[in-house]
Amino acid sequence: MVTMSAIQQIKKAKNHISIELDTGECLAIPHRIAKQFQFTEGKILENEEYRQLKLESERYQCKQKALDYLSIKNRTSHELRKYLLKKGFSADIIAEVTMELTDAKIVDDIKYAIEYARMRKNKKLVGKRLIQSELKQKGLPNAAIRKALEESNYSEAQIEEVIELARKKFRAIGMKKNALRKVSFFLSQRGFEYELIQKVIEQLQHEEQKREGVRDA
Repeated sequence: MVTMSAIQQIKKAKNHISIELDTGECLAIPHRIAKQFQFTEGKILENEEYRQLKLESERYQCKQKALDYLSIKNRTSHELRKYLLKKGFSADIIAEVTMELTDAKIVDDIKYAIEYARMRKNKKLVGKRLIQSELKQKGLPNAAIRKALEESNYSEAQIEEVIELARKKFRAIGMKKNALRKVSFFLSQRGFEYELIQKVIEQLQHEEQKREGVRDA
């Protein structure tokens, strides 16, 4: 069965025209595409023409949603795809739009990861494992994460910095049971490597033994 739609109203906007159909549907067609068609009110759209316009409208609206989302702050391609899926766009259209924005460097996973690693490093003292984990949660592949950590000049924190951080935590815990174990867990949550944590805990144990020796003297 052949079904056709009629154009009821045409409205011009800055970057597109809105075509209101007699079915109640509204299509947003970018001007560069609209030039290929002769749109007039009352015109009947046959099936093939309607399908083509429907596709162009979805592609255009998907891209606009993506640009609006990215204007707030940078996102990974994974975050962008996830957002657009929630907005109801098809996977094929999302893939097209994401590829177009990636080619235009509007979406750049490596750049995002580098900037994130630098920001995270400067914000507070954390270990490399935590940054890797956070970037992984944002949908970035391991290769991109490794490259980002290299290009951001991220290096593991110096032991003196971590010892000072651990001392503050140890003082905050006070004389509570398993204080050193709690400090170790705290450092692990901050993403520091196991070997570094062991060295820091050994240093705290040494300092505590010295204090106890002074008290006993």
